[in-house]
Amino acid sequence: MQPSVSDGHYLESKTMMKNVNTLIALLLSLTLISCSSSSLPDHSAGPSTFDEHQQVLASELQNKGVSFMRLGDDILIVAPSELIFSGDSPKISARGAGTLKLIAKVIAPMTKVSINIAAYYPGEQSRKALTLTSAQALKVSNYLWRAGVDARLMIAKGYGGGHPIKSKSNDGENYRVEIRLQDLTYSSDAL
Repeated sequence: MQPSVSDGHYLESKTMMKNVNTLIALLLSLTLISCSSSSLPDHSAGPSTFDEHQQVLASELQNKGVSFMRLGDDILIVAPSELIFSGDSPKISARGAGTLKLIAKVIAPMTKVSINIAAYYPGEQSRKALTLTSAQALKVSNYLWRAGVDARLMIAKGYGGGHPIKSKSNDGENYRVEIRLQDLTYSSDAL
């Protein structure tokens, strides 16, 4: 099972979550400013590092409500499902298409990453939630592929409900899409 930011971490209040998102945005901004020297591990300025153009696009996405988090060498992009989909459906809204287009522009140049797309639904696990999130993850994957993201290393999975990032299970912030970019480059010293 793919690790998630929700594993074992339950935030207790909206205020705390907003403060965490603000802190993450500030840290990401500082990280992106210094990306020319240390975005993901350098690997000889390989395609998994953010260039200046990608930094600008990432900032645009943050302004739309999409969060970026660094988890070691990985990057986690979290978008509230309401930014992507038309209600409780796998149909991508016009606003969602614009958001996904920007996400695709950020990650398409990154050819040495695996892309794990996960969709989550608020509330308890149910067959309906699992079916919906599976369809949503697949729709996001297909959209990114059509927008130029290499699909060979893209995995899409719906997790349904029961994976909250907030303890209040019916909270809309738990209805989300996470895109984890895992760096596939490594140094020969690791062998």
